[in-house]
Amino acid sequence: SLDRHLVGRIAPGAIICAHGIFQISPTKAKSQGAMSVAVKSPYLRCVGITEVTGVGGRMTDADFTAEEETKFRNMVQQQGFADRLYKSVAPAIFGHDNIKKALACQLMGGARKRLPDGARLRGDINILMLGDPSTAKSQL
Repeated sequence: SLDRHLVGRIAPGAIICAHGIFQISPTKAKSQGAMSVAVKSPYLRCVGITEVTGVGGRMTDADFTAEEETKFRNMVQQQGFADRLYKSVAPAIFGHDNIKKALACQLMGGARKRLPDGARLRGDINILMLGDPSTAKSQL
C-alpha cells in the first residue's frame, strides 16, 4: 500500500526507489479456515519514494553521448522515418496502423507543461482500446 501523501508524486512509468516496510504474513487457508504455516503473502507498505532517473522516468540529456545525439538527429531527418517507427511497433501483428501510431507516441511520451495560471499538464498520453475479442488488443 502507499501512504496518501505519496500518491500522485511520480508519473507512471518512472523508475523509482521505494522505501518501506516489507512483511511476510501467514494467510488463512480458504478450505480449512485455520492459519496455514505453508501459505504466506508478502506485503509492502511504502513510506517513501525517490525518483531514480530523469523527469517521469524518461532519460535525460546526460544519458546520451554527443555522437549518439547526432545519430538520432540524422535518423529523424531521413525520409519515411515516422513510418518506419510506427511499423516497428508490434511488427508481428497485421494492420492496426492507427493504434500502432498511438502506441509509438505514447512510448515517446509527451512534454510536461506549466501554464501561465500555474496549472500543470502531465504530458502523459493515455490510450483506451476497445474492440472485438481476439483482435490483438492485449498483445499491443
